[in-house]
Amino acid sequence: MTGSSGVLYLDSARAGTFDAEAAEIVDVIAGHLAVTVALLETGGADPAEGGPRTETPSGTAARPQSRRVVAFHEADGSVFVDGEYVVRGIPGRILARLISEYLASGRTQFSNKELRLDRSIELPAGNDNLEARLLVLRKRLSERAALLAVERVGRGRIELTVNGLLDLQRHPARP
Repeated sequence: MTGSSGVLYLDSARAGTFDAEAAEIVDVIAGHLAVTVALLETGGADPAEGGPRTETPSGTAARPQSRRVVAFHEADGSVFVDGEYVVRGIPGRILARLISEYLASGRTQFSNKELRLDRSIELPAGNDNLEARLLVLRKRLSERAALLAVERVGRGRIELTVNGLLDLQRHPARP
């Protein structure tokens, strides 16, 4: 990707038109739009086919997309994409869980409840601050890993967006 950026601008003549719910919807739309633009720029996966694009609209062959390596270190929950640090701790464990499920089944949507119940994430009992940890994860991914995004798509639901092909390498904790 060439590192381009953009702005989605909405305006209304009436004050108070855009409330918190509208802001969430705009966030989701902007996220999908950003991924679509990135896919168009890189010749990424064709959403209709569910796999890498093999032809451009003009009918000429596109270059194959290389796999990106996501390394997860179980000892501290750190995640690296192509050797670059992204996040660690519980947000890293959440990301590894989402990627594992995506690679195993193709699932992209997850509920907060299932994340809270997953013992591999190691959320503390009681006040787990899951929403704050998801916010940290979203911020780190937007800053450091154009390959991945996590967005809220509804009450208690998140969606993982993968912009390309990836391999997850797990590095177990040493005893």
